[in-house]
Amino acid sequence: MEENCRYKVSRKQTNAYGNWICPFCNNVFRTRRLLNEHKKLCDLNKNKSIQKYIIDENGKRKLAPGCHAWNKGLTEETDVRVKENRNTWRENLSLGKFKPAHKGEHLSKEHKQAISNSMKLAHKEGRAYNIGESRWNNEHSYPEKWFIKVLENEFGMKENVDYKTEMPFYRYSLDFAWPEKRLCIEIDGKQHIEDVKQIERDKNKDILLHNNGWNELRVSWSYIYNNSKEFISKVKEFLNDVGNVNIPLYKTKKEKIEENKIKRRELRNKILEDRKKLILNTGIDLNKFGSIEEISSITGLSRRIIYLTIKHFPQLKE
Repeated sequence: MEENCRYKVSRKQTNAYGNWICPFCNNVFRTRRLLNEHKKLCDLNKNKSIQKYIIDENGKRKLAPGCHAWNKGLTEETDVRVKENRNTWRENLSLGKFKPAHKGEHLSKEHKQAISNSMKLAHKEGRAYNIGESRWNNEHSYPEKWFIKVLENEFGMKENVDYKTEMPFYRYSLDFAWPEKRLCIEIDGKQHIEDVKQIERDKNKDILLHNNGWNELRVSWSYIYNNSKEFISKVKEFLNDVGNVNIPLYKTKKEKIEENKIKRRELRNKILEDRKKLILNTGIDLNKFGSIEEISSITGLSRRIIYLTIKHFPQLKE
């Protein structure tokens, strides 16, 4: 590439498939338009013309230094050319010769088919590595829906709040990710074991995760289906021990029942203590006749509740 040309190219203007070469300075461009814009400004071009527009580092067209558009500061009232151009534009718009960009445009079936064929050809020639790889509908598979419920019910985690699903990672996506801790869990279906292409893709994904400092737990759905409790324990160990994510231990159904019994017993004792205080605050002797009806009228408690409270605390009659 020649160094005598002041007009350099940026990375966005060239890539591995760029084949538009300047005949004057041998600069390589991604498209023909960029090449033509460059040729007009190339210092090695003896017949170069004075051009008002240049291409910046981002590949966008802008006015060259010291130049301005011919209609800058002009209006319909001050210049006839502006008025004529405006009327021509309105006439073409009313005749439907062009459609404004903000109104959009619906592609025909032939146009869509042409785009599809070009994408298939690009994929076949290796010019587009990710065609057909993305999941456009973003719907979770059954194993992922099952694991989302596990994280919510067992660990108290909410989707896209405590963790992210289908998080973009370079040209891949992570099933379940904790980006702050650099942790991810991948649940593999049948295609991840039988499809050679998918297996190779998973290997490249694992290498990329490792190189970026991520810890990964990859488990097949068949293993989860047959060993769900063991899998949940592994998830707990992975998140707590590896990532230092504080989540509660996995509890069996029997342990949950016992825990609920303890909670109900504590709540019942608290209610009884409150009722005991109400009865004591009245200062009425419970041994005398009609004391329960009198306490009921003062506290608003029913006679049955007062009777059960006295039965639970027999020392109230002393």
